[in-house]
Amino acid sequence: MLNRYLRMQTSNGMSQSRSDQHHERVLVALEGRPCPSCHDGKLERSTYKENRAAVCDCCGTPQAQVWFDP
Repeated sequence: MLNRYLRMQTSNGMSQSRSDQHHERVLVALEGRPCPSCHDGKLERSTYKENRAAVCDCCGTPQAQVWFDP
């Protein structure tokens, strides 16, 4: 299963905007791929529990989400 939760720490020396770009690249790379949970849907960029995520357009299962530590 693809279910990966990616976490970027803002204290790692990257600027906030550079971290945002990295997160978007991860979600863009997953967009349009088949959903491994239901096999009928495709992943799209969306939100899941207030985090940016790649979510199945059919079953709603998040396959990746990205967030910042407070």
